[in-house]
Amino acid sequence: MKKEFEDLIGKAAESEEGITLTRRDILHKYDGYKRRSSKVVWRINEELGRHGLKVKPSLQAGEMDDEVKVMPTKKARIDDQQISNLGNEEFDPITRLSELNAAKTNPVCVHPNDELTKATYLMWHHGFSQLPVMLNHKNISGIINWESIAKAKITNPDADRVEDVMSTDFTLLDLDMPLFQAIREIIKKDVVFVKTADREIKGPITAHDINLEYLDQIAPFIHLEEIENMLRMLLDGKFEMKFLNKCANYEGKEMQPTSLSDLNFSDYGFILGNEQVWETLKLPFHQTSFIADLHKVREIRNNVVHFRSGKIDEEQLELLEKTSRCLQEVIVKHG
Repeated sequence: MKKEFEDLIGKAAESEEGITLTRRDILHKYDGYKRRSSKVVWRINEELGRHGLKVKPSLQAGEMDDEVKVMPTKKARIDDQQISNLGNEEFDPITRLSELNAAKTNPVCVHPNDELTKATYLMWHHGFSQLPVMLNHKNISGIINWESIAKAKITNPDADRVEDVMSTDFTLLDLDMPLFQAIREIIKKDVVFVKTADREIKGPITAHDINLEYLDQIAPFIHLEEIENMLRMLLDGKFEMKFLNKCANYEGKEMQPTSLSDLNFSDYGFILGNEQVWETLKLPFHQTSFIADLHKVREIRNNVVHFRSGKIDEEQLELLEKTSRCLQEVIVKHG
C-alpha cells in the first residue's frame, strides 16, 4: 500500500461527505495498479473496511473513470482478528457479462424506416457484419446483416427499407448474466445484445470480442514461455551446468540445478551478467539494458503466475512482445 492511499484513508476518515475520485485513481493510489482484478478490489475494500470506510458506488462495477466516493461507514472500526472481510459485504464473487468492454458500448444502429442503403453504408464503413434495428436506445426491433439482406432480396428485389430485410431472430442478454453462461450464448448465436438494469441496449458482442478480450490474458503466458525457451536455447551446449550454477550463485548449496530447465529468470539474469558468458554468446544487445529488461520480465512473470494484480498493463505486455521478438531474431540469425 502506497503512502498516497494512506493519505486518502486519513482524509476520508475525517470527512463526513467522503472524498471524490475515480475508480482508476483508487487503484493507482493503492499500489500503482492499472487493472482492476477481483483480488485487488477485495484487498482495497478490506483495507478501507478496517478504517471504517467504503467505496460508493462499488469499486468492483462501473466504468474505471467514473467518479466514486471513499466515505465513512456507520460501522466502528473492527479489529483484524475479529473479522477479515470487512468492507467486502457487497463483493460479487461471480464474473459477469458486464466485465466485457463490448457490453458497455452504445451500438451503431438503424431505424426500421431507414433506407437500406444507409444500413449497408454503415456496415461497410464500420466493418460490421450486422446492425441492430432500434426504435430508440431502449427498444430493439430486430437485426440486419448481410445474410438477411441477401435472403430478402431473393424474394423481394425491390426491398429498399430496413424493415423489409431485417430479421427478428436476435438474442438479448442481461448485463449481470454470469460471463461463462453468456459466452455459451455468444458462441451459439454468433452475436448478442445486452440489456442494462435501466433497460438500455448495449453491444453487440460477438465471438471476435471474446477473443480480443481474453487474448491479453493468454498472451503473457505464451510470451513468457517463448522467452524462457529461447534463453535455454542460447545457453544450450555452450557451458557446463557446474559453471552455470556458479554464475547463478548455487555454488555450495545442497540443491543445484542439473538441467537448463531447472533455471529460473533470476538465474538467467545472473548468468548473462557473467562477462565470460556474455562474450561467448556474442549477443547484439547492450548487456546492462538487456539484463535490466530480463529483471522486469521476471517481475511480470511472478505477478502473472501468482495472480497478484490481475491482467498486466499494455506497457508490460509490450515489453514481453519486444523481448520475445528480439530473442527470436537472434535465434534465427545464430541458427
